Amino acid sequence: MRTIDVDCRNVKSPKAFQILLQYALDFPEWYGRNLDALHDLLTEPIDRHVRLHIGNPEGEMAAYLERVIQVFADSAEENRHFTWETI
Repeated sequence: MRTIDVDCRNVKSPKAFQILLQYALDFPEWYGRNLDALHDLLTEPIDRHVRLHIGNPEGEMAAYLERVIQVFADSAEENRHFTWETI
């Protein structure tokens, strides 16, 4: 299992969060950096389990993270190799 910790403490915008996720999750360069693209890549078949920890959302990120959490929940239902939690 691969565990990835994403610290949102210094992330000030949804765009910055999407860039952070792109690099943390090794998404391809063509990743669209939006919630639909996030769902698409999280539900692609993978051969190992990935657990994503998201922590320290502040300000604008706290509100955006509510939408992201819904994408994570939907993606985890479709992909048994993906789990997540806020820390």
